[in-house]
Order: sequence, then structure tokens, then C-alpha cells
Amino acid sequence: MVNNAQLVLANYYNALGSKQIDRVIEIVHDEAKFIILKKEPSEKIPLYGTYEGKEGVKK
Repeated sequence: MVNNAQLVLANYYNALGSKQIDRVIEIVHDEAKFIILKKEPSEKIPLYGTYEGKEGVKK
């Protein structure tokens, strides 16, 4: 049996994999927090850092 969280993640990864960025942003909760490899940003690796909510996904 698939629970709601699994369904949300499956939809998120499907949208991400098919490059449906508008759908990815729509799925993300306003209070979601993404920490990409390290909390602090890096000048050498722009992806590093903490991103929050829909605006964070857009970055």
C-alpha cells in the first residue's frame, strides 16, 4: 500500500525527471527545506546551500 508521502515523492521525482519544472514547484510545500550537500553556500560549487519553499526550488 502506498501512503500519501510516497505518492508525493513519486510525483515529485517523476516531474523532476521529465523536466516539468512548473509541476515540481507546484508539488513543493511552502515550508519545505532542501539542503544540497552542505548547509552553507559555496562560491566554487553554486548548488551547495540551503533552499526553502517554492522560491528555493526556483533558484
